[in-house]
Amino acid sequence: MPGAVLYELPACILILDPSGELQLATRRAEDLLGLTFDEIARAFRYPGSSQLGLALASTIMSSGGTEPQRFELERADGALTVIEGTATEVERSTGLPAVLIALEDVSARARRQRAERDFVTNAAHELQTPLAAITSAVQVLQAGAKNDVVDRDRFLHHAEDACDRLERLARALLVLARAQSGDERPRQEIIPVAALLSSVADGVARGRNVEVECPADVAVLANRPLLEQALANLCQNAVKHSHGAIVLAGVRAEGFVQIEVRDSGGGIDEADRERIFQRFYRGLDPEEGFGVGLAIVKEAVEAIDGELELETSRLGTNFAIRLPGARIVSE
Repeated sequence: MPGAVLYELPACILILDPSGELQLATRRAEDLLGLTFDEIARAFRYPGSSQLGLALASTIMSSGGTEPQRFELERADGALTVIEGTATEVERSTGLPAVLIALEDVSARARRQRAERDFVTNAAHELQTPLAAITSAVQVLQAGAKNDVVDRDRFLHHAEDACDRLERLARALLVLARAQSGDERPRQEIIPVAALLSSVADGVARGRNVEVECPADVAVLANRPLLEQALANLCQNAVKHSHGAIVLAGVRAEGFVQIEVRDSGGGIDEADRERIFQRFYRGLDPEEGFGVGLAIVKEAVEAIDGELELETSRLGTNFAIRLPGARIVSE
């Protein structure tokens, strides 16, 4: 009877006897590990034979007041679970000490911590570009350009553009941070797509041919700072990886609006396609890597409940964002 009661405890508990044999695994512990009692016991008997056995052996060795041991466990269904284990020594004897191991599923906490770290890193790298532009403009002005009216106005305009970009980026990152932490859902509004695309096109490096193709009455329901930042990053990526025309388009599609950023570059290698949205993935050519820009695009689109699609070939690349559509009606 006592064993049956302990088995139903609402906690993930494992108990070993002084010889190191598993005596109890609660139902919650079996569910968390995705294993039966016999399978868990086998992991203790032969620690080196399994991922779980090595992790639990490490947890046992940490008993005596050290920090909880965290490990990742791939379950039979392929799901990755992050588990923290704390071992408490019950009594000492020859061989392995008798211990009580408490396990906790910290997957959600680990994901949140990873998202917070990623956000800080992404923000720092994205802020570098406009800050560098402002610094360069100030240095040139101080070096003598301020004495020439034409040069002065040109570099002041560069600094103003960089400040505007910095303001938009800071606003978008704040919204993204709140969305990722779960503190606040991004505020949605009806956004005229043609005007938004024209604004993004104006921010592209001077001298590039950027075309906007979108009917004047097309609109989407989304968060403007996040959508604008995602499109700006896609456009900057197109500028970096192609030399021909860039097209920003808004197309209606069955209740949705698809916003596309198309370029005529050489496309993205098949080996890179699955990983280009990872932070700092450099691709096959480390000098032409994808940095963090596309990672922020993916995060921003997910935060506004959009869908991000990629089509690429040797004739060019098309990034498409699908969002709920709206229509602007003139009075």
